Amino acid sequence: MDNRVEERIRREMAEQEANGIRRPIDYSIPLEERIEKMRARLREIIAKRAVEDCDPCLIVGQASSLPDGTLEALSKANRT
Repeated sequence: MDNRVEERIRREMAEQEANGIRRPIDYSIPLEERIEKMRARLREIIAKRAVEDCDPCLIVGQASSLPDGTLEALSKANRT
């Protein structure tokens, strides 16, 4: 990659971190663990949105990773 491009990326990442848009990466945590934490967080966000929106389409394929009680809450919300 061109040095100018790399410098621009570093500068924009630092700007995002300074503005609170992006969290700094903790390199003391192994990559595999960071990836798993990110995936878990994304599953949590998807599940939360599915419950808030009562959108069963968001739940397809996610049932095994939903927090306990989510499916029951959706069923109850759809009945009312």
